[in-house]
Amino acid sequence: MSVLTYGPGETVPHSGVYAVIHSKPHTQYKELFVERGTFPLCNVCSAQVAFRLIRAVENIFEDPDFRVEDSSGTRRVG
Repeated sequence: MSVLTYGPGETVPHSGVYAVIHSKPHTQYKELFVERGTFPLCNVCSAQVAFRLIRAVENIFEDPDFRVEDSSGTRRVG
């Protein structure tokens, strides 16, 4: 079984905790939270960095129990 990894500029499929795998040995292994959008470049490795999903995590304000909307129906954070 292969492990699915993503690179800079690719779409983040799920907000969550990702393992960040650098090609250059300039930092220790990290697990970081990444929100939906696109995966970023590393300031040192540039495009030579990969991301592997550890655990998908939903944003609290995307959950109907915590979503806040004003009178115009516009969602507000918090």
